[in-house]
Amino acid sequence: NPQGGEGLHNEGGLYRVRDGMQVHRFPKASNNASFPIETPDGSVDLIFSGQQFIQRIDLRTFEPKWEYNDRVQFCWGYPTLVPRLNGEAPGIVWGSENNLPDGKSSSAVAIDLEGKEIWKFDGVQEDIGSTPFFPVDVDSDGSLELVKNGLDLCGKNQLPSNHLFVFSLKGELLRKLPSMMYSNGLADLDEDGHIEAFGVVSHRDGGTEALKRREIRCVDLVTGDLEWTVPVPRVGLPAANALAADVNGDGRLEALIADGNPFFYGHLEGPNWGSLYVVGGEGDLIQTYGFPAWARRLAMCDWDEDGKNELMVQVDGAPAKLYLFDTSAPATITDWHMPFGNLGHWGAEHQDQGVLQ
Repeated sequence: NPQGGEGLHNEGGLYRVRDGMQVHRFPKASNNASFPIETPDGSVDLIFSGQQFIQRIDLRTFEPKWEYNDRVQFCWGYPTLVPRLNGEAPGIVWGSENNLPDGKSSSAVAIDLEGKEIWKFDGVQEDIGSTPFFPVDVDSDGSLELVKNGLDLCGKNQLPSNHLFVFSLKGELLRKLPSMMYSNGLADLDEDGHIEAFGVVSHRDGGTEALKRREIRCVDLVTGDLEWTVPVPRVGLPAANALAADVNGDGRLEALIADGNPFFYGHLEGPNWGSLYVVGGEGDLIQTYGFPAWARRLAMCDWDEDGKNELMVQVDGAPAKLYLFDTSAPATITDWHMPFGNLGHWGAEHQDQGVLQ
């Protein structure tokens, strides 16, 4: 609204809000995500997705310009906006959750901003609709790849391990690597020019071999090598948002990871029922911090505008708590690639010294 006073609220549905009051509810509501795109005339449209559709909505009329629903079946994965997916043009890419007729295999799909298909890849024998795609140059060759962590969701396919998938921007599967993780951070921790994926083993979605392990893992996305592990006391359903940042100011990235909840979504509280780990690029454990409950989410932001990021940790409970830690990580305007972060997911086009804003 050019006169101001209006906004959009996205929580269990998409709402138009004026002066704090709901004035319009978009008709299709479910687990959903949205991100804005600017049109050539300077107005803004909204890419809006539900569990079984993607729409482009004209925010001047609140009407959809198009809807795409082929091979759309999300849980919490959501589409990713990629700056140069279609040549020099941006596009949207996503994976689906066991959408094919056998009930056990999934699809990856890319469309342009007009809702036209660019490519699709069928037959992935895992759920790839519960985690986002991340555009990142995994091998430092100057071109982006698309990284996706698949899941053996709740052990549906009884795989030894779930996998990390690396696709080209053209939809070609370049690599399929054992993961055993649910939520990964992505960074070149050891400065060898390769991006690593790191996170906690998932006993729910990581495959049958994962059930034998309690550890943080770090996998090289180029070679597939398991570079290091760090033992942890608790796994199950891992926390989301493993991060990479130079938290101690030594000029190198560290991994910031919270451990898992053995009771999955249970809200058990007690002394040290969740922990935060700071791990160096070679797998050296630098610091731990215990919480009274499961640490569900991690994020970083320069709260006090001193040029250094603070680490925020959302901890479960009734009521839930937010912990704030000082770090030496320089604040930038560059997004770092992180699961369930900024739903625009523009991050990873430019890699920075290292932290997310």
